[in-house]
Amino acid sequence: MLKNNTIVTAPLDRVLKGTTRLAILELAKSEGLKVEERCPLWSELVDDNAAEAFITGSVKRVVPVVKIGGIVMGDGKPGKITKRLAKLYDDYIERWLE
Repeated sequence: MLKNNTIVTAPLDRVLKGTTRLAILELAKSEGLKVEERCPLWSELVDDNAAEAFITGSVKRVVPVVKIGGIVMGDGKPGKITKRLAKLYDDYIERWLE
């Protein structure tokens, strides 16, 4: 989840230590975003501060989340930071494959 220019992600004792996750967090930091490793709270999803959300995976890369249950994230469309991180990750993979 993205809240106030901070990515909030579950800590490693709650999620897999994936290479995609690690790369995205490093790319986010390089873009000036803060990263908090803690479980996002349900209450944070329903307030206006949780403007974007995404999931990562080695096959899926960066997938925008626009709705969780009945809660619409932001304006219901992929957010600009999510799109930016997806582009940065795609560029990273291209460089890695060269």
